[in-house]
Amino acid sequence: MDKKYLITLFASQEADGEKDEMTFTAPGEYYEENGVKIVQYKEFSEESKTKDDFSLNTIKSIGDTKVSILRESEHTTRLYLEKDKLHKCHYITPMGELMFGVFCTKLQNNLDKTGGTLEVAYSLDLNGQAVSNNRFILTVKEN
Repeated sequence: MDKKYLITLFASQEADGEKDEMTFTAPGEYYEENGVKIVQYKEFSEESKTKDDFSLNTIKSIGDTKVSILRESEHTTRLYLEKDKLHKCHYITPMGELMFGVFCTKLQNNLDKTGGTLEVAYSLDLNGQAVSNNRFILTVKEN
């Protein structure tokens, strides 16, 4: 883990006929452990008031079919994505706890020893009702 990496995340979300996109870049870590590729970076929100006010994001890519995303902050969330499978994911939000259905429609893993990309598309439902269609492309480059 001596190398430094630049992590770029492009994300889009479509809900109620409206589309929102964002791109985020941060320094981070990238390594492999027991065949699992791990990307880790800190994300500061626009409301961050101190250098300790961030979420720690850990993305684990397991082969070509599974990804887990752990976002640790005041409100920790965990998302499991598995190609063509539905998972229930628990979210703790400022408004309370929610259980979402997550269905992964695309998972393209092009990460190798030096970096690469991970592209994922998935839909979210709440109580069986469609909430949004989501997509992200994670790019990992040596810095």
